[in-house]
Amino acid sequence: MSVMTQPRIEIRDLRLVQAIVSQGTTAAAARALGMTQSGVSHQLRNLEDRLGLEVFERKGRTLALSDAGSKMLHAGRTILDAMAALESDLNSGKDASLTLRVATHCYTAYSWLPRATVEMRTRGVALQVKPVVPRSPTLDQALLEGEIDLALNLGATSDARICQRRLFHDELVLLTSIAHPLASRQWVEGNDLFDEDLLMLEVAQGGARRVQHALFPRGGGFRSVARLPLAEAIIEMVKAGLGVSILPTWSISPHIARGDIACIRLGKSGLVRKWVASYRRDTRHARSIRELLVFVAKQAPPRLLRVPARRELPPAKQ
Repeated sequence: MSVMTQPRIEIRDLRLVQAIVSQGTTAAAARALGMTQSGVSHQLRNLEDRLGLEVFERKGRTLALSDAGSKMLHAGRTILDAMAALESDLNSGKDASLTLRVATHCYTAYSWLPRATVEMRTRGVALQVKPVVPRSPTLDQALLEGEIDLALNLGATSDARICQRRLFHDELVLLTSIAHPLASRQWVEGNDLFDEDLLMLEVAQGGARRVQHALFPRGGGFRSVARLPLAEAIIEMVKAGLGVSILPTWSISPHIARGDIACIRLGKSGLVRKWVASYRRDTRHARSIRELLVFVAKQAPPRLLRVPARRELPPAKQ
């Protein structure tokens, strides 16, 4: 009869290694794990004492993974993901009428989220989706504080407690009236826009800052910026020649098809955004979330203006 030995590595040790690697320092890892820096250092020393091996090599104030640490990192990812999947399977019966709370960086994304939900229901998936406007200043915080179950982010996060899935890219373009002097241009740079009045969604200020930096890296910007609550109002004002706007191509594709608005690429290579789905690694609803994301990914927006090269916007700050 064999006797099972007590493992020297615990689940919390795997999470610790992942957090230190993803965050870069023990101080940042402590914040991500909800611990003190001394607590992280103590747990790391305890782990190395139990193993009789160095998990990290100390190089001044920096930590570099040892061979043993690299093995723990790679194995830990597999083990933690497997545990999350197991918990999801065990709780799958509870998800039959589950409502997932979803928030997104860009509110125009709600035009394709319902399509994913409808297709999901036609395939017999009994899952409800509830759009939420969280109180927390970032979507990562909203996830960690339990306000939402799923975030549709622009760019990735480095928080080890959050699981991420890449979805697709979309492209931002300049919209003008068909009579605008720039309407015949294939692409424009920031220098072409200093005298323009920008109309933007009032809920997209974070995105506006990233666009501003991409178009005007040396400073300056549009002549004026006005914020409106509805994309439909913005489009009507642009058609009337009362300003220009910047929106994703898929949100204005019907107007482009009708030819009642001009769509111009921003920069020779275009400005694209990377969409990432984020949810808590320890959520009990991982299986349902992954099921929903299969349908969301199918809604990948067509890029109406195609070129070989692409220039990505910097990720949204978390």
